[in-house]
Amino acid sequence: MSRTRIVKGKITEITGGTSRIFAKSIKINSGRSINYYAKNYTYGEPQDPPASKYAEFDIDFELNMDENTMVPFGILDCENNIENPYFSFKYALRNDDIDSLGFKITDEENEIIYQMGYLKPVIIQARKKPLVLFEAKKTTEGPLISKTWEYKKLFAPYVLSEPDYTKRGEYHLNWDGFDNDEIYDSTRFAGKKLKATITATKGDIIKAKEIEFEVSYKEVEWVDVKINRNTKRIDVTLRVNLADGGEKGLTCQTINANMYGTPERTVCDWDKIPTPIVNPSYPIIKSRTRSFSDLEKLALDGIERHWSRKSSYSIIINNEKYELTVKTINTSNKSLNELSLTYNTNGSWGRSGNPGFLGIIFYNVGYCNFLNWYDLPTENNWGYLDEIKDKVEEDFGYTAAHELGHTILKTYNSQYYSIIHDDSSTILQNPNGTKSYKAQKATGEINLMHYFDDDPRQANYDYNMIVASIKDTLGLLWLTKLKIN
Repeated sequence: MSRTRIVKGKITEITGGTSRIFAKSIKINSGRSINYYAKNYTYGEPQDPPASKYAEFDIDFELNMDENTMVPFGILDCENNIENPYFSFKYALRNDDIDSLGFKITDEENEIIYQMGYLKPVIIQARKKPLVLFEAKKTTEGPLISKTWEYKKLFAPYVLSEPDYTKRGEYHLNWDGFDNDEIYDSTRFAGKKLKATITATKGDIIKAKEIEFEVSYKEVEWVDVKINRNTKRIDVTLRVNLADGGEKGLTCQTINANMYGTPERTVCDWDKIPTPIVNPSYPIIKSRTRSFSDLEKLALDGIERHWSRKSSYSIIINNEKYELTVKTINTSNKSLNELSLTYNTNGSWGRSGNPGFLGIIFYNVGYCNFLNWYDLPTENNWGYLDEIKDKVEEDFGYTAAHELGHTILKTYNSQYYSIIHDDSSTILQNPNGTKSYKAQKATGEINLMHYFDDDPRQANYDYNMIVASIKDTLGLLWLTKLKIN
């Protein structure tokens, strides 16, 4: 410890008694002269300095790079590997005990995100950390299903009370990312520089150390999460990229007269509809009944509806019930892959798909050629989709949520897991008979991503029961995994 004092003018010290200086060595340098004025000079053996009221202590503080990623709630990856639920720091106290320790996290604007007060980070002795991890490995036993591990329960035996970490030793400070209002917001971390500061105090001696670190999303940049531990609410923001795919089945073209006497005529897409199946009660659609803006809203509403888990579909995390709400933003910036929304009528029924690129979602309506899709006994397998009776809008919203889900499943798990719809279909995208719509409906929840052998027609779907599974929803939260530098 040292002190430097720079004064441009004179320094005058007046002491009514005796002025004493104790040091290992005293060096005096002068560019001009050194003048001493005294009636008497005495010399002798050096005396010991008076005992300090407080012994000197030292602190070390650093980022724990053994834990360079973190996932909120410690959500396991797709193979049930343990994930770190904390921002982790190493803290050491040497030479002497202290009275108190302060800890805070601040953002780029120097605003406090978290400050140790009535809420305390998990603090454990360094040598006990491996014991926690050893216990944690036991949670990987059992079926491969995304879930959280009970890190709070496992850490509990090793957490230190306040007086313990004010004594000499080495410690881990683990902060779960929640602020003093019990809110976790990934947008306060991702792409930002944060600052961690500890302040140790003993009597009138105060020492502080500061670390600056960067945080970024490790997996994707198209999903954010905000968790309120007081209200038990999780808000997920998805940036999707829905593009205008135009329309099919509404084109007309003029064919010129020819030398054989055929006059000039206009031919339209709806002219291919077999005359016997045209029903006056179901008029041919000759212009769009839904604009791109309409389709965009239906798709966004469908994604939010089927990927949210609320009310009876709430999820249990660390023995606490949370409601999860998904909100969507349509943008090409830091978003999922593009999905084209296409209005389709008067031709082949369009099968939507999303391999992870060039995805397309069809709004099928009016007269369509189903090509045996529903085994219709009509001429050339044509049929009619009525916007109201056949729940066309609801089906379109559900389809948007399903197709977008393929990107989530692929990114969280694998391309194969996405293709086979969680083991409910073949690689050729046909139901393999392992999942039953009727059986799932009886449980009150129909898996958004599953294919069913007993799949009903869309008019008979119970869309209120269709929801992303807990496994896939937790996978979406896992994708907000952070990397700490």
